[in-house]
Amino acid sequence: MAQAFSTALDSAFMLDSEVDNLSQTIDQKKQQMWIQNRELEELQYRIREAERRLQSQTREQGQSAGEPSI
Repeated sequence: MAQAFSTALDSAFMLDSEVDNLSQTIDQKKQQMWIQNRELEELQYRIREAERRLQSQTREQGQSAGEPSI
């Protein structure tokens, strides 16, 4: 009986539809956030690699010019 009453209330106020929409929106935002986090991690990796290469090149140029390396 309580279940029937709950179903009647949900139908009357369309709560199931709203909950489903909110749940779907949350899932979409979670997916979008996951994708953005992966993109951020990839960019951070590429920046670290570029910094490493730049530092290596700077050292090589310094050594070839007779300057002490850092």
